Amino acid sequence: GPPKWGGLRVYDSMAEENVLSYCDFVNAQGTSPAGSENYGSLGFIRSWGWADHCTWSGSHLRWCYARNAKITVTHCLFPDMFDATEAPPADFISGADNNQEQLKMDFPTTDAELAGNPNFVSGFPVGGWCRVYYNDFHGNKGHNDVFDGSGGRVGTTFPLDCRYNHFHGLTGDEHLDLDGDCYIAGNILEHGTKDIWTSD
Repeated sequence: GPPKWGGLRVYDSMAEENVLSYCDFVNAQGTSPAGSENYGSLGFIRSWGWADHCTWSGSHLRWCYARNAKITVTHCLFPDMFDATEAPPADFISGADNNQEQLKMDFPTTDAELAGNPNFVSGFPVGGWCRVYYNDFHGNKGHNDVFDGSGGRVGTTFPLDCRYNHFHGLTGDEHLDLDGDCYIAGNILEHGTKDIWTSD
């Protein structure tokens, strides 16, 4: 396809000014630190972040990514990851497996930057949240989720809060791949069908 640029990353910033609003990410293909998974076209890494009224196109790698972040995603349009003529690469061979997702939120505890850091508990920012409201999620293919998110534990960290979103399908692997404690309400999920490229 057309040339790509590396996308936008916010690192180690809990400033409330980290708001990306009415942004169109076109041909933004996330790059990765050596040996790690891709950090998305838009990535918030150990940061406060708010993605609002954003769209993505022109890349088949992860679009919006939060890692150990205090994150809000509202009113964004996540279109189909692949059009009707496209197939995802063969799973587990190309390295694309689970790296071609519209939205991923991850809270690993293994990053060196978290060791002994009092601002994080079990990978979650102290006093943080994970809110996903009023977004439109279209389909995915193969062994890739549409929204892959992790919640914390009530009373220790914070749950994932997912409300008022519209999941249009296809599912890819799953509409919602959720871990931990989650609050899910007021969403519309439809056309929850698999495709020939989904391996499970």
